[in-house]
Amino acid sequence: MDNQAREAREMTKQLPFKERMINFWFYNKWIVLGIVAAVLVIVFTIYEINNTPAYDTLVAVYTSSAMPDETVSKLNAALSEYCNDVNEDGQISVSITPISGNRQDGSEESVAAETRIMSELNSGSNDIYIVDQDYYDFLTDDVYGECFSQTYCFDPASPLMQDLGYNGNLYLLVRDFYPSQEGNADKRAAYNNAVAIYQGIAGIQTPDNED
Repeated sequence: MDNQAREAREMTKQLPFKERMINFWFYNKWIVLGIVAAVLVIVFTIYEINNTPAYDTLVAVYTSSAMPDETVSKLNAALSEYCNDVNEDGQISVSITPISGNRQDGSEESVAAETRIMSELNSGSNDIYIVDQDYYDFLTDDVYGECFSQTYCFDPASPLMQDLGYNGNLYLLVRDFYPSQEGNADKRAAYNNAVAIYQGIAGIQTPDNED
């Protein structure tokens, strides 16, 4: 068998280059494709890591009806005024993810929204939630209410709400800092940033910002 293999290799070496490539591809195509796929996965992973924006705070917005893009942009600008550069990249960046689903009709969208909220609260991914009345009631019930000790109801007559042009109640809630995150300096900085935004929006004076 070894002699036959050696003879086969020698015969292959004597083939024209094009036929050698065809022969190589025939016997090794799946290995080549596997290597190429693995390399592409690594390249795309590195690309995603290097090109994923680093935000100073992550904000989840839950409302029964979709919030217009213009309103989201204005809300982003308002929160950015009180946001700190916690990742120290020289710029303020707030990520707002608007989610909508009418909880009153039990639609698939509302079920998906509630499932997403539960996942976010379990992972502690978002520090700030801005919600309408229905989602405020949902988040402050007996199950989830203990996750939030700092809540603020936007004044409908305030310049901010007038600028947003939003009809109905809006609430800002800061998720409490989880004991499991105590050893994570980045999580602590993000939480402190969320509190600073909450205090700025709510107009709460602290010893550090009193005139």
